[in-house]
Amino acid sequence: MNKKTIYTVLLLCALFGKIYAQGMDKISLESKKGLDEVLHYYFDLKNALVASDSKKSKEKVSLLQEKIQKINVSTFSKQQKEFFHTIHQSLKESFEKFSHESDIKKQRILFEKISENIYQLISTFKANVLPAYRQYCPMALKGKGAYWLSEKKEIQNPYFGDEMLKCGSVESQF
Repeated sequence: MNKKTIYTVLLLCALFGKIYAQGMDKISLESKKGLDEVLHYYFDLKNALVASDSKKSKEKVSLLQEKIQKINVSTFSKQQKEFFHTIHQSLKESFEKFSHESDIKKQRILFEKISENIYQLISTFKANVLPAYRQYCPMALKGKGAYWLSEKKEIQNPYFGDEMLKCGSVESQF
């Protein structure tokens, strides 16, 4: 492909993405409330990982899974339903693996994908009532780096717990 073709493809992708994203945050108050509750259940899971409590983490991921399954998508547009379904399917796979894992290090690896999916869900639908923070640790996952969401600005790293509790930075607020 030549540069002009690549530029055209990138421009079309950006335009399609903008059109696709328009109106995605227009959902019912009930759905927004449900998604905001999902975020709070996610925070409970994150905090259990910060505490390095694998048993509690399994309990929290189960509650998060139940909460997300109760989201009412009946008022979602076709586009919103497709987006939600894609994220939900990915989360279900992560929840299933997490629920069978007792090793805190392996739970933390699975947490990365859960974090990314929850971020995509909440930020796309603009569903959080209170500010939330997207945080990043460059050393997580053996130096690959990983994001997570937090209800507070203060860094409490779920990928390391007490080992490196303060490692990370706030990347954005949403």
